[in-house]
Amino acid sequence: MRFFYFSIWSLIFFCIFAACARVDPIDSSVMQALMLNTTRTSQEPLFQCKRLSLEEHAAKHNLNPEKLKNLGFTFAEFETNGFNPGNRYTLYMVDMLFTRANLGDLIVNDEGQLVNPKSGQLLYDTSLVSANCMNGEQCFFVLEAEDKKSCLIASFTPDPIEYGWGDGAYMQASVVTADTSIFAVAGKGFQPNEPLKMISENCGENLVHNFEAYPDGCFSMILMPRVVNVEGGSAKFIIQRKQSDEIGILKYLWGTLAKMPKKAP
Repeated sequence: MRFFYFSIWSLIFFCIFAACARVDPIDSSVMQALMLNTTRTSQEPLFQCKRLSLEEHAAKHNLNPEKLKNLGFTFAEFETNGFNPGNRYTLYMVDMLFTRANLGDLIVNDEGQLVNPKSGQLLYDTSLVSANCMNGEQCFFVLEAEDKKSCLIASFTPDPIEYGWGDGAYMQASVVTADTSIFAVAGKGFQPNEPLKMISENCGENLVHNFEAYPDGCFSMILMPRVVNVEGGSAKFIIQRKQSDEIGILKYLWGTLAKMPKKAP
């Protein structure tokens, strides 16, 4: 797995390979995001990642989009706002082994925006470029406060496993563990307490479960697709809705098959 951190002036390559770090506020925040699909509260400053199309990235940095088409990159940018002027933070990139790369220190300017104190570059002027990610793998960026007692987390999925319905309902599966033995499925935009039917298909084994969406129209599930004497495979997570004939299907790879950046058939 390789990631690239790209700014207007520089392109720095990070190769992530170290072992799992000890549990601390940063690690626990990443784990919560992985397992619980946590989101920011309305009281927190805005710190999130937004995926960019190839054309959007090229326009932002005055690049020729034709030269980017065959590189296999996925682009994203930070969205930030509402920070207290003068506060200082450190930005980290964290992988699925909880290995972190220090991306530098930031300070909040008078407009509540994060800025590099040395170069003066605004964080939202920085683009993120990723490559060779597993299908459903998330990229995490953690903003740690100067006192190291709190942090904010942002993430994006370069190659998402997702499905959306015409009425706005949506679900996405994300890899939770580096060995792809656990996936988290999060759904949103469903009717409050909407009755749903889940069908999980994996290596000839089927599991059926009827449940209801939460009162806020969301749902979450943990998938553990391991099969005895099987090192890897292709699986499906299916949602059937009573008020819609449209069936939502998430296809994902696990085990040895998931170690390469390719989609499930």
